[in-house]
Amino acid sequence: MKNLLLVIATFFSVAAMSAPALANGDGEELFKKKCKSCHTYKDASKHGMGPSLFGVMGRKAGTVSGYKRFSDGMKASGVVWDDASMDGLMANSTKFVEGGNMKGIKIKDAGDREKIIAYIKTLK
Repeated sequence: MKNLLLVIATFFSVAAMSAPALANGDGEELFKKKCKSCHTYKDASKHGMGPSLFGVMGRKAGTVSGYKRFSDGMKASGVVWDDASMDGLMANSTKFVEGGNMKGIKIKDAGDREKIIAYIKTLK
């Protein structure tokens, strides 16, 4: 009986520790599908069509070093990237910042946006 209880306790401990990793894996896959074609994410100094998202959380929008294509609207927005601002951008990029360059991106599923944001937060 003690062995059975030990096996059950071990199972639930491992399952609880694995859940965040699985969710993060989902976020990484969604990020690669929806964001990677324009944004780099492994080095803050290397950019694609859009700026690198490495270390973006907590940064003022339009300020990453070396990226020259920020719109005037993004630079003047006053946005500091956090969960809410990332969610707003992903939900409807065209409406998020007036005059922004990132047009037509709409990730409709709030759960997908949440997973992508969780993954972006690991990029540091």
